Amino acid sequence: ASKLHNSGLCHSDFSSNNFLANVALQRVVLIDLDSLVVPGVLRPEILGTGDYIAPEIVAASFRGDNTAKPSIDADLHSLAVLIYQLLLMRHPLRGPKNYDLNDPSRDDALMFGERALYIEDPNDTSNRPAKDFPGAWALGDEVEGIMRKAFTIGLRTPTQRPRASEWDEALLRLFDQIIPCSHEACVGKFFVLLRDRPAVCPWCGTAVKFPQTVPVLRL
Repeated sequence: ASKLHNSGLCHSDFSSNNFLANVALQRVVLIDLDSLVVPGVLRPEILGTGDYIAPEIVAASFRGDNTAKPSIDADLHSLAVLIYQLLLMRHPLRGPKNYDLNDPSRDDALMFGERALYIEDPNDTSNRPAKDFPGAWALGDEVEGIMRKAFTIGLRTPTQRPRASEWDEALLRLFDQIIPCSHEACVGKFFVLLRDRPAVCPWCGTAVKFPQTVPVLRL
């Protein structure tokens, strides 16, 4: 994504269906590039895919305003949603809050558009799930901070959304902190070993069994 955006290009349809990942080789390939937007050459033909469309585009489309089009800033919202879903297995805006009990389509349009609210918003808990869940805190302070920026300030101010390069750097550092869970039936399989929290898997609650002596190297 960062290479694409640095070239001034917009994918316009980041979603879980439009990339291939090889975990063993640690490689990701974007597909479905028929939606690629090249300024001055290829105009945007689609608005995006379902839950991944940027709030400003969802809101404009719901009002019947066709002037809002995919852009790099809209891509960055889709990218943030995709990363959140991949790492935490839930949508960052889809919580228990209802916006219209009588009209499901309007409820979705408000949930992902004009009234979009991060389920982990620190100042408004009205969309937070009732049960405890592994939130962005489970990914460490740096990634949690980028996610908070993406889904609070970034929801209303597209130009303030984290750049793809910010995600690249933070996720690379995150990768070095991941350890496997020892519980065979754990749904998460792996988790981030955090410095200031107990060494317990946030997915299943299994504690890490350390040897008596643990060498720790911090650079």
